[in-house]
Amino acid sequence: MVSVVSAGWQAIEVKFVILGESVVFLRILCALFALGVLAACSPEYNWREVNVSDTGVKAIFPDKPKVDEKRFIFNGETLVLSMTGTTVKNAIFAVGYAPLGKGFQNDPDGRKALYEAVVSSFYSNFNQSLPQPLPAMGEPFVVQGQGTTGDVQLSAKVWVTPNYLLEAIVVAPQSHFPESQANEFFAGVAF
Repeated sequence: MVSVVSAGWQAIEVKFVILGESVVFLRILCALFALGVLAACSPEYNWREVNVSDTGVKAIFPDKPKVDEKRFIFNGETLVLSMTGTTVKNAIFAVGYAPLGKGFQNDPDGRKALYEAVVSSFYSNFNQSLPQPLPAMGEPFVVQGQGTTGDVQLSAKVWVTPNYLLEAIVVAPQSHFPESQANEFFAGVAF
């Protein structure tokens, strides 16, 4: 066994030379792993689980979200859409939840029409034509278009159950779209 008596980084350099390339490779792997852990723990993405409704719908958000409500009428029924969302690094992460009344609960065709209208609205907001067929319920889809600040991408999932409408969206500039964080966000929506 070779012992090296030296101070600071010079000792590390000597040990690398003495112990060979496998230690250097292991050291590089450890450094890359540490960087990955630090990136995942970035204070910019401070993940937390949030109850989106009192019916068990939960989501994870990359920062403390705020809640806003919007009312709209569809097929003669007023829906109250509760939007829970936050913005991190110019990316919006949001979950919309609207309980459905008895009219929709007993009407599968009405729920299908609501689903189609919600998905269609995302495409029309970006002046994009609808794909045929529309994405299946709960399947992720991407819409790209022009926003006020340039090229924008929206990634979304939409569900309509007998009891509620649920939509999860991430909107960000195309050039800085947080793909891995969006995937984590979508995976964290549970109901």
